Amino acid sequence: MNRPLLATAALVLCLPGWSQSVPLGEIVHGDRTIRDPLYSWSARFPADWIVDGVVRWGERETTLYFGVLAVPSAHATLYYKSYAKPQPIPAGAEYFMRTEAERHAVRRILNGLTSYTPQAGSFTFKHIGGHPALGFVAHFTSDDRTICEHVIRVVSERGVAQFILRVPLVQFEAVRANFEAMADTLLLP
Repeated sequence: MNRPLLATAALVLCLPGWSQSVPLGEIVHGDRTIRDPLYSWSARFPADWIVDGVVRWGERETTLYFGVLAVPSAHATLYYKSYAKPQPIPAGAEYFMRTEAERHAVRRILNGLTSYTPQAGSFTFKHIGGHPALGFVAHFTSDDRTICEHVIRVVSERGVAQFILRVPLVQFEAVRANFEAMADTLLLP
């Protein structure tokens, strides 16, 4: 193999755009607990949910994909990014998190969900595991159906976690409580 080709291959393999599936048994345990030994966070998923996959990607990022057995049209993810160095949580955490939620909505619209609309009165600020958390609900249209997206974002000095649930609006209330209960179990370092 020639040197320029080898150097290019090495560069591509070292870029943060890689992804790697993680065997479920490394993170998902029989008691429905998720424990990530690499980044020291944990959560517990509902009894009627399954973990469809775990992927590590980017720079210290992990995404888990969930299915809901009782509502097959519901899909959820748990994204986590671990910071290499602690980052202080900005003063005014609620304002900071609302600004992040607005950016999330703009990204959704720019990515083609032109009807994406956060619902007035749906923003909820609280603490999960001692860390600031903000949740909101948005609606958008897809294939002539109204889809509900529920986002719960939790920040700590060591990382950020984001739970996302997508489900047809008519089935939202059937899964909402379990989704919120799962988020409430999150423990961040």
